[in-house]
Amino acid sequence: MRFLVTVFTLMLLVPLPTAADVLSADSVAAHESPDLPKKCYAVFFTTGPRFTHETSPDGLPGMRAHVKYIKSLFADGVVPLAGPLFEDEEMTRVSGALYFVYAANLEEARALVMREPLVQERVVEISSISLFLAGVGTLDQK
Repeated sequence: MRFLVTVFTLMLLVPLPTAADVLSADSVAAHESPDLPKKCYAVFFTTGPRFTHETSPDGLPGMRAHVKYIKSLFADGVVPLAGPLFEDEEMTRVSGALYFVYAANLEEARALVMREPLVQERVVEISSISLFLAGVGTLDQK
């Protein structure tokens, strides 16, 4: 239940492309023109076999490379929002992570996520990648 509350809270707080934006004739052809907005994908991660709560985040394999990678995607406007998901209100037990990724199609989104250092190090695993249509708000692309 807490997981759903987190997702719905993000939907309300984070402006993302509307269904009309994504489903318009122009945006359906976004992969053909770099001037048109790309689709937004929600990427959910779960903790992987190399994740442990006993290790500080800085001590996890690939964490420094992850920070560099995610900052570059953010600076390029590819990942406007990303972060950990927690099992508890005190934010002491990570249960996974969530990215919003702009990509022309599912294959491009998957390729971006597969280059994520924490995925390569098996600290996190991809749970799902889904096309996301905001019910409320918008998220401006750079």
